[in-house]
Amino acid sequence: MFSYMKFTVSALFLFSCLWVNGLMAITQQLVSEGGTYSATINSYHGIDYQDEFGWLRDQSYPNVTDPKILQYLSRENELSKAFFAQDKQLLTQVFEEIKSRSPLTGRVQTWQDEHYLFEKRYKHNAKYPTYFYTRKASDRKKVLFDAELRARDIENYYLESIEISPDYSQLAWVEDTRGDKIGTLSVKSLENNKGKELIIEGVSASFAWAPDSKGLYYINKNREGKAYQINYVKVSTGQITTLYTEIDQNFWVDVYTSVSKDKIFINTRNWNVSETIEVNWQDKNGTLKVLIPRSANTSHTVQHTALGYVIKTNLHNNNFDVFVTENATAPNTWRNLLENRESGLIKNVLVFSEYVATRERSEGVDRLRIVNLKNGEYWFVNFSEDIFGLTFYGIIQDKGTATIKLRYQSLITPRTIYSYNMKTRELTAIDGIFPPGFDKSSYETKRLYATGHDGVKIPISLIRHKQFRKLKKRPLLLYVYGAYGDGIPPEFPRFGFSAIDRGMTYAVAHVRGGDELGKHWHDQGKLLNRKNTFEDFLSVADYLVENGYTTKGNISATGESSGGTVLGVAINNRPELFKSISVLVPFVDVVNTLMDSSLEYSIYDWTEFGNPTKSKEVFDYMMSYSPYENVRTTNYPDVYATAAKHDPAVGYWEVAKWIAKLKKYNQSDSSIFLGVRNGGHVSAELFENEFEFSKLITFILRSNQLREKL
Repeated sequence: MFSYMKFTVSALFLFSCLWVNGLMAITQQLVSEGGTYSATINSYHGIDYQDEFGWLRDQSYPNVTDPKILQYLSRENELSKAFFAQDKQLLTQVFEEIKSRSPLTGRVQTWQDEHYLFEKRYKHNAKYPTYFYTRKASDRKKVLFDAELRARDIENYYLESIEISPDYSQLAWVEDTRGDKIGTLSVKSLENNKGKELIIEGVSASFAWAPDSKGLYYINKNREGKAYQINYVKVSTGQITTLYTEIDQNFWVDVYTSVSKDKIFINTRNWNVSETIEVNWQDKNGTLKVLIPRSANTSHTVQHTALGYVIKTNLHNNNFDVFVTENATAPNTWRNLLENRESGLIKNVLVFSEYVATRERSEGVDRLRIVNLKNGEYWFVNFSEDIFGLTFYGIIQDKGTATIKLRYQSLITPRTIYSYNMKTRELTAIDGIFPPGFDKSSYETKRLYATGHDGVKIPISLIRHKQFRKLKKRPLLLYVYGAYGDGIPPEFPRFGFSAIDRGMTYAVAHVRGGDELGKHWHDQGKLLNRKNTFEDFLSVADYLVENGYTTKGNISATGESSGGTVLGVAINNRPELFKSISVLVPFVDVVNTLMDSSLEYSIYDWTEFGNPTKSKEVFDYMMSYSPYENVRTTNYPDVYATAAKHDPAVGYWEVAKWIAKLKKYNQSDSSIFLGVRNGGHVSAELFENEFEFSKLITFILRSNQLREKL
């Protein structure tokens, strides 16, 4: 157990300790009963492999109904609840701190088009937003959609998408009531408001209204949750026409409307290759025209304005270029809108009617570039800091205007929403988070570089309170992700500050697998280069120890999803480095998951991690690092992990199996807990994710015997 608990054990915790021992006995009994609950035998490449805790995957998944599995998960969850009940005051305090650094219920998003003003707002104490709309010629605000009302009596509610028809007469939305990203499409009339006119089950979040408002294009998902088919439905009759079916299991589909509002695009892709198809929506049969085929072997996005097609592609440059053209099918007609560069990565492109905004990343730092579509002039927007992070994610844009909205932050600057007028070049802060008592001058930040096992320099972002040097133990919280090319920008650690303010140094390991240093940084951490990610993380940990930022055994680490793979590998290989790890929905059962093509994300992930079903070399490589397969008899640090029952990305059984195996083979007196929640990979309920992170931080603080702020 945590060392300070050995001297301050409450009656409740004594009960929990006894319960742990009892639970482990029950677990062994379930495994040895035979039948369904004995060890699972998987035959991979002609060899039988025993999965000791394979019985924890319910055979009826995505339904989880097996009584013994539910009993096991419930008891594990009760153990973690009992643990956090030991210091409920600290958990509550950390949760309130994190909320104060996060968007609050009173925050509002507004946007507009030619005729209407729209608003998304959280009512007082509401967990879900309400949408309003107001005709510009009128002052009367009307409720467009009340997600709080829709979510009433639904345990797991997600409003995936919502869109008004082009003629403003109808509203369509997709909602998910399980968390598995398989939703229900509904349409209702705004003119008579008599209720739903149309309901279609088993759909993806994306859909697009036809420009004439008579129907919409939506995406079917199959039983495994794969987005594979584009349909058109005529709202007045409910008649459905299938336009496109993706037969390659490695690709998934999307559908969207152009900025010019007169074109419908289908995009089918995997992590490496895209194909874009234009739909002739005026043809009742929905004739399709391939603009950029998958045979071009490129990754790209296509948009359209009155000034032509705008194409982001890696056709000539692995870090992407942006082109404009009148004929998207003829690359020889494409005009380079942005200069070809050898370094830096174009992360996102937002297309407006007369401007293009690009979010670019160079040396781990984000930049915002604006390009005038009419004359090709471009410039970078200046901010007050040199090192910062930007994102457009989750912000509703006014695509028909010259104004872009973005979220800005740095290691010591809380999230701020800016509005930038691309015509006048005026930058205005329109919203922000102002944590009470926060003073950025109390902290110091550093950009450091560790040397990897192969000589590569690995960036580290570090922040600590200036009073930290007074502490002798030098506890450190290390964050990592490292996959899918999702690099970690220099962002405000709104969760980490609860540890920083209690004396911990906070650092981010920018390992390969992300894209902080460009596309090559991603490529060097994927497929058969995946182990570079794990080696980089350990190199960062060693560097921070060797240079006095912490001491061996005083590192606590955290992450989520694929970050959990990194942490699982780390504690298998170098457990002595770590005091504790805490992870959300960690991807730890790599081999068994990626050998199962019935799981939606397994097929997608083959292009990122490799396909072990086809290649024995890939299989052996994964077996050599997969956290679950490589749990061994050793002294593990304190571990807390969470799972979600209906998570399509990381099956609940992955985490449950890993924790069960850690408990069995752990030789130390460390605490190992599993938290189980309903829902999916992330929660849509306001502050639910913040609460999950508050438990991660509380677990780490208790492990490090830190309660009081500096």
